[in-house]
Amino acid sequence: MSLPMQMVIGLVLGVIVGSMTSAEFTAAYLRPFGQLFITLIRMVVVPLVLATIIAGAAGIHDLSKLGRVATKTLVYYFLTTGVAVAIGLFLANIMQPGIGLDLSTKGLEAKQITPPSLIQTLLNIVPMNPIDALAKGNMLQVIFFAVIFGFA
Repeated sequence: MSLPMQMVIGLVLGVIVGSMTSAEFTAAYLRPFGQLFITLIRMVVVPLVLATIIAGAAGIHDLSKLGRVATKTLVYYFLTTGVAVAIGLFLANIMQPGIGLDLSTKGLEAKQITPPSLIQTLLNIVPMNPIDALAKGNMLQVIFFAVIFGFA
């Protein structure tokens, strides 16, 4: 059986079980399985990104290919981002989330912060300790390290 079919069957079974059980049962017995699944997914994200970028950077032997790959990646990124924004705006205008919700800001005060300078931001991309960046899941530092490591 194909993976998409297995996913559809799992989705349908999940909806059926969810509609037939009480909220107390779901919170007590089913929620830990969902939390475990999400934790397992989050556990593999950083090593997967690291390995993929190192392998990709190490596999590019011709620097002219690097420019083409980077251009295609940026074009793909901007196109998918544009499509996602368009879908989000379209659905937000149709569904109008938050209509009737009154969030009063009376008595609230925003904390004043100073953003880091551009130079400080660029310096923070380079990890002082790559293992620490991996452990904390600082993805920008992980990506920088993986690219440098892959090229090396």
